[in-house]
Formats: sequence, C-alpha cells, structure tokens
Amino acid sequence: MPSTLSVIQIGVVVHDLETTMHAYQRLLGWEPWRIYELAPPLHYDSAIRGTSASYSMRTAVTDAGGLDVALVEPSKEPSPYREFLDRRPCRSVGRVSPLRRERSAEGHPRGHARRGERNEHLAASRRS
Repeated sequence: MPSTLSVIQIGVVVHDLETTMHAYQRLLGWEPWRIYELAPPLHYDSAIRGTSASYSMRTAVTDAGGLDVALVEPSKEPSPYREFLDRRPCRSVGRVSPLRRERSAEGHPRGHARRGERNEHLAASRRS
C-alpha cells in the first residue's frame, strides 16, 4: 500500500510576530507558542530563486489540534519570505508542509519528510 501525504504544518508570513501570535491566542485559543530566532550559522543552506543566500527570520510555532501553525516574521534583508510579504500587504499562507504517513509495525504514524523528500513529493504531485 503506498504511503499518503498529510498536512503537518501551515506557515503564515507576518509583519509582526508578537501581534499576530497574541491575536491567534485571543481569537483561537492557540497556545503556548515556541519562539525561534533563525539566523546563520544555525540557519544555513538557504537560497533565493536557486542562488545561495544568507538571511534570518523569527518564527513562532504552536500546536493547533495536531497541525503545527508556524508564524514567520522575516528580517529586512532579502529572502523568499520578505519577497512574499512585500508582494502581499495582508497575511497570507506561505507554506504547507506534507508528511509521508508511514506506520510502525503496531500501526502508529511515524516519520517526517526530510527537506529533499518533501520537495520531491511536491514536485511529483504537481506533475500529476
């Protein structure tokens, strides 16, 4: 039986991480939030339209009933997230991350698609 892909994370690119995080907490009850500062050298192997680039961002992640919601606040430097936000003045979904659903011998879901696998599966789904 072939494995299936499920959505495990939705990313929302935002202008202001704290304001959006508090609004989602107040309106939807989503909490707690884990906040990360992603910058070189910990944030590496990044590119803009295929060209190697170095950029940073802040993210906040919470569990929304089994689905991770990740808010992404890009820095002012050029990045795919900054370009996305600059083209869209309002908040928009910027990323959906699928998960290959594999099951253990006991039938429990396991595994997370590695970056290359995820991109390979997305490319295959676009061709079909």
